[in-house]
Amino acid sequence: MVEIMVGILAGTVLAITFSAMLIATYRSWENNRDSVKMQNDATLALALIGREIRKSSIEDLAINGVKFSEDPAARGERLDFSISTIRSNAVTIFRNGDRLVSSAGDFVVVEGGLDDFAVSFSEGPGVDVAFRLDGGNRVGQTTLRATFVPRN
Repeated sequence: MVEIMVGILAGTVLAITFSAMLIATYRSWENNRDSVKMQNDATLALALIGREIRKSSIEDLAINGVKFSEDPAARGERLDFSISTIRSNAVTIFRNGDRLVSSAGDFVVVEGGLDDFAVSFSEGPGVDVAFRLDGGNRVGQTTLRATFVPRN
């Protein structure tokens, strides 16, 4: 009788240990999946913004409504395109809560988790774009920064 109880106890300990390992592995997989998704979204958003900047003339761009010719050191949280490849008319990319959206409202550049978005003109002339995404406690933050040179 004692041997059976010891066997049941050993089996229970093994089952609990295996379950705990399985749960920890699944949570780790979820965190990695969310982190990769956030990084992919950020990379895609940066590529899209970069494509728009490279296809634009420096005079087609404005930061918070200020063109490069007016203030080559302009900084802000809103990037205006007079001409856009996304739409036939002007487009503005700006922060709306934790999302990065276009002025059309139906085109979301970053769906959620946007913690910071900043654009500025740089020498060259170029446009510096930086944003930070916050994935919460599980994923952490991802910061992307790049400088794009518009066509002349």
